Amino acid sequence: MTFLSRKADYALLILYFLSKRLSGASSREISDSFKLGRPFLANILKSLCHAGLVISQRGVNGGYTLARSPDKIRLTEVLDALTESFKFNECNRALNETSHASEQQNCAVISLCPIRHGMESLHGRILSLLSGVYLSEMFDPSEGLRLIDLNINSMLSHHEADSRRGEKNTQVPEPLEIG
Repeated sequence: MTFLSRKADYALLILYFLSKRLSGASSREISDSFKLGRPFLANILKSLCHAGLVISQRGVNGGYTLARSPDKIRLTEVLDALTESFKFNECNRALNETSHASEQQNCAVISLCPIRHGMESLHGRILSLLSGVYLSEMFDPSEGLRLIDLNINSMLSHHEADSRRGEKNTQVPEPLEIG
């Protein structure tokens, strides 16, 4: 199971490249640096510009620059820009659809599922974690330690909440390995 698509991976590479080139870069420079096909790169850049993550400047000295610094851009913003919002499972995908017919397409047992609400809760917890990840944490390994600390504290607080509810689980879950 792959969490990020190739499009999302490449978008992160592009954003990383632009974060290191404060004066900006042309699509050719980005393409040549990562050996990416220009049409695919143009499609990603268009999505990033439309979402306000990247600024495009036309002309001889044109190119692309980051609209904000990496410590102000969340991972979920990048995924949303590529229309790849995080969905833990099919019923979470159906929750964002507008019609009942689309829910039935994604999951035949959605209305009968006994674990749907548990999956919704887990989806919310993971989405909350991802919403707290900034590009600076991904681009600078020393920044990533903050994410791991947040993850451990979050898990501990969930464990403490479980204890207050009287649940018997005495084990603290292992933190997710990041990086």
